[in-house]
Amino acid sequence: MPPPAVAAPASVASPVQASLGRVTLNPKFIERFYAVFLARDPKIKARFVQTDWATQRAMLKHSIAMVVMMSSGAGFAVGAIDRLGKSHDRQGHAVTAGEYAHWRAALLQVLRELDPLYTPALQAAWEKVIDAAIKRMLSHF
Repeated sequence: MPPPAVAAPASVASPVQASLGRVTLNPKFIERFYAVFLARDPKIKARFVQTDWATQRAMLKHSIAMVVMMSSGAGFAVGAIDRLGKSHDRQGHAVTAGEYAHWRAALLQVLRELDPLYTPALQAAWEKVIDAAIKRMLSHF
């Protein structure tokens, strides 16, 4: 059973929302994310061999937006993260905690590269937001 959804304080959610806005304006954001993510582990790359990349890119944009919106307590985003967790559970894509760790590291790396206002404090805020979403998704595993 997933943990109760708890909104992050505005001091965490607002800077992350602003950061997401900045990086999504960069046309290299999604492509760079996948270049970094797929290079982290051959098993991850193998999962994406038969991928419809146009659909996958759109799903990633939506998923990251839901991660960020969940941090501000948006109920629809909590539901979206729960659905993602269920689709990535043992009966779905069977995404492991280790694979989520690669996803997290890749996203943080690309944010650091592409957000001109990235700071250690912003990274800490992103980590809180991402970790809450991953914890919720893993609760479905």
